[in-house]
Amino acid sequence: MRNPKSFELDLMSTEQVLSLINEEDQTVPLLVRQAIPEIAQGVELLASSFKTGGRIVHVGAGTSARLALVDAAELPPTYGISPERLVNVIAGGREAVFQAVEHAEDRGSEAVRQLTQISLCHSDVVIGLTASGTTPFVFAGLDYARTVGCPTLLIACNPSLIEADVKIIVPTGPEVVTGSTRMKAGMAQRMVLTMLSTAMAVRLGLVYDNLMVALGSQNAKCLERGCRIVCTISGENEEISKEALRAADGDVRVAVLLLRTGDLSKARALLEEAEGSLRKALERI
Repeated sequence: MRNPKSFELDLMSTEQVLSLINEEDQTVPLLVRQAIPEIAQGVELLASSFKTGGRIVHVGAGTSARLALVDAAELPPTYGISPERLVNVIAGGREAVFQAVEHAEDRGSEAVRQLTQISLCHSDVVIGLTASGTTPFVFAGLDYARTVGCPTLLIACNPSLIEADVKIIVPTGPEVVTGSTRMKAGMAQRMVLTMLSTAMAVRLGLVYDNLMVALGSQNAKCLERGCRIVCTISGENEEISKEALRAADGDVRVAVLLLRTGDLSKARALLEEAEGSLRKALERI
């Protein structure tokens, strides 16, 4: 549909164009808020599957697929989640990450082929993303997922006939530039993806208080941040916290438990018994 507010968009001043885009963007968070009950269902589904060793598999085309890829790429450094447990099935393949691949979203059989190739199984969760709610690639992917007993989520910005165990619909309405779903629809999908992955990490115990205690330690910035987190939780100074972090091979949770118990083996055992949750591990001391 065309947005009546943006008729004669090309005749507006630059500031008028920007103001209109901004006004339309402000409607998105309120629409996402209305979908919180469904997003919560999605979080519980993801956390439950993840605890049993499952993977998160995003299926999408175009902007939707690229947004999912960005969110998935942030989870290993932020929450220490193994990249192998985050899979992106994209219409058009890797080439489509960087440039549009025409008609790729219409080939449902390609989605099935890619899902078969990754050995999709019932412990995985498939998240289908489609602004229109009609993308054949996503439709076929979710349909195939159900045949293998795989839980499914759908994130769409239109009412959709695509079946899924949890349907998160954020009806963002017509874009300022007709059909340019990288705008409001893209923003809505990005918000939902971030909410899903963040709340899932919280439910899995990868966050203590509001601190990312399972963050990766691949670079100097992360090591420095990890040290500050250990200082904050343990109350120890930077030197002692850094020493504990080194002994724990960069794992903030193990470092905190080491400072509490004085025993590295016990610290690791406590964390394993608590399934990675620092709060649960601390409660056992």
